[in-house]
Amino acid sequence: MTGVSKETIVVLGAGATAALIAATTWYQYAKRKNRIPDKWMEVGTVGDLWIYPLKSGRAMEVEEAECTETGLIYHEENKFSLKDRGLLVYRGDNKEQRNAKNYPRLLLITVTTVNEKEIKLEAPNMSPLITKTLIENPQLVACTLHQGERQQCVDCGDEAAKWISQYCAEGDFTLRLGLGVRSKRSVNSEPMKSLAKVYKKMQNEDLGIFSDICSYLIFNQASLEDLNKRLPADVSPLNFRPNIVVEGPEAYVEDDWDWIKIGKDAIFRNVKPCTRCTLINFDPKTAVPVPERRVLKKLQEYRLIREERKRELEGNAPAMGVYAGIRKPGQIKLGDKVYIG
Repeated sequence: MTGVSKETIVVLGAGATAALIAATTWYQYAKRKNRIPDKWMEVGTVGDLWIYPLKSGRAMEVEEAECTETGLIYHEENKFSLKDRGLLVYRGDNKEQRNAKNYPRLLLITVTTVNEKEIKLEAPNMSPLITKTLIENPQLVACTLHQGERQQCVDCGDEAAKWISQYCAEGDFTLRLGLGVRSKRSVNSEPMKSLAKVYKKMQNEDLGIFSDICSYLIFNQASLEDLNKRLPADVSPLNFRPNIVVEGPEAYVEDDWDWIKIGKDAIFRNVKPCTRCTLINFDPKTAVPVPERRVLKKLQEYRLIREERKRELEGNAPAMGVYAGIRKPGQIKLGDKVYIG
């Protein structure tokens, strides 16, 4: 066996030491980068809080809500707690999720809570339905979300299915109502993997129950006002289905936010711009599309993603609002101060 010189050993040792130093430096940098800031700058206040108990359903305006890993939760004493996007409509035959792009009338379905075990469904020209959130012998169903991701729900029974089908599909009794259960979603799943490679701050815990991407959508009122100046008729924040509307900052500065603190405790991370589809063209009060897809087209004129790698992923989908993940849970309410760090 050929011997190894002292010089070679020294060189190899120096190389290993350099590699170790580089790895340690990178680890410390990454750790600092992901550490919650201790200094904050006030930028505005919470102007609106919205929960969507049914995915694609009518918004529920609330004065305060709990910020959890799976999204906003609205609590009322002695009543079932409503979770943001905690219910969804799916097809009974192939278990595929359905949304307002498939059935625009979903936008007009209101969900409220009756007691600890029952919710009420309401829609125009329909008799209200009070249904149990958990029926006897509930069936666990693996539904397919819009990007092909699988997520579990508990079927809410035949009575709710008949009501949903009658309203949305006019008697095509294939639609069913599902209640979300907390099964872990992963940024390494096939639908999310390409996003997580580009948007490095996304975590498994950010994905919510039935949210398309993340548990929270934070929206800037000034950005909407700027858009409305460019449109022949104003649109509402609800065209964009945000959870938290911030008043005070200049238009579009939210694009560059990183850490966001609301109130005393809740801390979020901006993980991705919210890119938009044709759903923003629908009037949330009537479920009728605005003429000529004008909202989406106008945004495409000036709000496309500029960074090349992200643009390759997002295509011609314009951005409006930011997706955020919770980093520290807490209670938030209207009028709370909003900070960035």
